[in-house]
Amino acid sequence: MDPRDRWIAWAQSIVGQPFEWGRTDCWTLTVQAIDLALGTKLARRYRGRWRNEEEARAYAEACGETAADVLREIGAREIPPAFAARGDVLEREQDGLPCVAPVVGRLALISAPGHAVMLVPLARLDLDGWRAWRLPWAS
Repeated sequence: MDPRDRWIAWAQSIVGQPFEWGRTDCWTLTVQAIDLALGTKLARRYRGRWRNEEEARAYAEACGETAADVLREIGAREIPPAFAARGDVLEREQDGLPCVAPVVGRLALISAPGHAVMLVPLARLDLDGWRAWRLPWAS
C-alpha cells in the first residue's frame, strides 16, 4: 500500500474520536501522521506530555520550539497553502500553541477542544494565516 494511502486509512480510522489533550490534540495527531509517513519517532517526544491546555502551554514554552521548527527538522519544506495536497501539513500558531492539520486528499484532519476528530474540506478552511509544509516522502 502506498504510504499516502496508509496516511488516509489512518486518518479515517481516528475520525470521530473525542478530543483529548496529549492523545488526540492536533499536534499529537500530526506527529503520529508524520511518524506513519516518514518512519520517524516524533510521537514519542510528545504523546502524553500534557493532559490539559495549561500543561500543553507549559510544555510548549519549556521546549521553546515551534511546529515550524519541528517540520523543518524533519526536512519538510514550506509551500503556498493553496497548493496543500494529500500528505502535506497545514500549520499556524494560535494563542501560543501550534495549530496543525495533516492534509488527507482535499481534506484536513482537524482536532479541537470540545469536538471529535474530523475531516474538513480544505475549501471550507480560510487558509489566510496558515502555512503549508510538504513532507519529504520517499519517492
